[in-house]
Parts: sequence; C-alpha cells; structure tokens
Amino acid sequence: MQKTTIKTLGIKLCFIAASTWLLFSCSEEDEVTPVTNLSLEATASASSTYYGYSADNINDGDTNTEVGPKSSWTNSNSSTDSGKLPQWVMLDFGTEKSFSRIELYTSEDYLIQDYQLQYFDGVAWQTIEDVTDNTFLIRSHTFDKIISSKVRLYGTKGPDNQSVYVRVNELEVWTE
Repeated sequence: MQKTTIKTLGIKLCFIAASTWLLFSCSEEDEVTPVTNLSLEATASASSTYYGYSADNINDGDTNTEVGPKSSWTNSNSSTDSGKLPQWVMLDFGTEKSFSRIELYTSEDYLIQDYQLQYFDGVAWQTIEDVTDNTFLIRSHTFDKIISSKVRLYGTKGPDNQSVYVRVNELEVWTE
C-alpha cells in the first residue's frame, strides 16, 4: 500500500492508495489505518435465490442500483416453500473481523421495506438494526464495533409492488 504525504499551509495531509482513495489528516508519527470494505473478500450465500439473481452480486463491488440479474440478488419465487419471506442473504468472512458500518444498496423502485441487519455471535444471530418502512434506496448503518465472522440481511417485507421479494444490489461491511 502506497502512502503519499503532502505538506501545505502548515497542514500535513496523508493520502492512502488502495482500492479506494482515502483522505486522512496526520502527522509524521501518526499511524494511518485505512478503512476496508470486508465484503469484497467474503463469500456470499442466501436462503434461496430467484433464477439468475445470484447472491454473489451483493459483494462484487458494483454499487449501482439497477434492477436485474446482473446487478442484484433476490429470493426465489413465493410459490415455493423456500421462497416465502422471511429470506436472508449472508456474507461469510471466514474468520472474525471487526466492523462498525454497513452500507445497503437496494434496487430502484424495489426498496426493501422491512429487514434486520444481523451478525453471528458464534451461537446465534444477533440483530444490529431492525428497520421497518424503509424509504431509502441506499442506506448507511453505523454502530458500535462488532467482531464476527458473518453478517446477514434478514428480509421480512419487500416493496409494495412485490412485497414477497427482497432485493439487495450491494452489501458493504466496513472496518472502523
């Protein structure tokens, strides 16, 4: 990872080059820790998947909000037992990671109305946030630091026009 330092007007700014440019104010002695999207290295899976709408779409690094199988995951058809809500989509980091922010990108005109963000504590799923009547296409969730190997979105109600489907375009899990 490359670190570039610029001194101007008595203020020193440090730039960190990674997959995303990040800006920090620092001194020469400061240790700069970049913020990392843990999702990019995680394995995605889901309770069910509608044909063509792969769970792998939720952590491919593409934050567009278009509807469609190239952009999003959605649960299977409601006429099957595995397609009835609630449904979940999960990220498995493989080992425990520390994080304090989750960014949710849903599909245009198909916003998930009711859902829970959860983490696995080694025994059971614990709720980070319980959202009802969501009206945001992109929603940021910040919270106290959590250490876990898994995160999931547990969807209980899709949009009014297709309430039995939950769609996720991207689920970013960020270090502190």
